[in-house]
Amino acid sequence: MNKLIATKCAESLLADLPFVDKITGIVKQGNITTAGVTKSIPIAVDAAEFGASEGTGVYSEFVPDSSKDSIIYFEDLGANAVNHHHKWIEYEGIIKLVCWFDYTKTKPLLHDTSWFVAEVLKQMPKKFKAFECFTAMFCTFRDQDPRDGAVFTKYTYFEDLTQFWTYPYDYFSLNFDTAFRIHEDCFDWAAI
Repeated sequence: MNKLIATKCAESLLADLPFVDKITGIVKQGNITTAGVTKSIPIAVDAAEFGASEGTGVYSEFVPDSSKDSIIYFEDLGANAVNHHHKWIEYEGIIKLVCWFDYTKTKPLLHDTSWFVAEVLKQMPKKFKAFECFTAMFCTFRDQDPRDGAVFTKYTYFEDLTQFWTYPYDYFSLNFDTAFRIHEDCFDWAAI
């Protein structure tokens, strides 16, 4: 369900943020090999929903480079059942939004991440309509990660990409608590 919440957030941010260049919902760690060297990078899980051709085997990479104004993606940090009441199972989870940008290409030309963070928080949806047998879906701001590069450590990238972590480039990552309910009779397993 975090995947659906992140996808809905990405769709809303794409429509409302003035500095979005490339955005997706949840990414997973994927491997690419160039000149015999394999590196891990963030790959969009729902590439087809955000402009990639479905069934092509081509994944949408979310790797910073000088041709992009900004990149926004989400990471799923998991969800756990916390309550079971009257046939409804309540879940709580966390998603992380990662935003990388080039100060020289974004408008307005501001050199402070505070403006970008404020704009994301203003445009981030807080509540979602029921979807199939899911209901009570919420997304609330939890905190901002320190800007120490840790958000990128699970990916190995290529050495020349580290230049995109310093000026005129910058980034931030925000954590959001998610909550949703699912009915225990949601799926008819015999029909599947």
